[in-house]
Amino acid sequence: MKYMYLSAILIFSLISPVLLLAQEQAAEVPMKTYYMALLKAGENRNQSANEASKIQEGHMAHINQMAKEGKLVLARPFLDDGDLKGVFIFEVESMEEAIVLTERDPTV
Repeated sequence: MKYMYLSAILIFSLISPVLLLAQEQAAEVPMKTYYMALLKAGENRNQSANEASKIQEGHMAHINQMAKEGKLVLARPFLDDGDLKGVFIFEVESMEEAIVLTERDPTV
């Protein structure tokens, strides 16, 4: 029992400076704000296969451009065939900018 107590004190004395340093470093990291857009299925889904393909190409080009500009952190489809079709996560200055970028997408 005596050795367990001494071991616990030794482990705590070795770990506590590391925990304090990690806590100080975390306090120095600035917080970021991200904006999320959920892409829902719209009512106008009666395009021909050719037209739908062109719209999808424009959608992917828009995604790639936003990513290249560093404004889009993540874009992923939802594959469950529900009303929600995908998500965008933006790192931009304002919600208004995230809305404008979303509305520029050919699929919106």
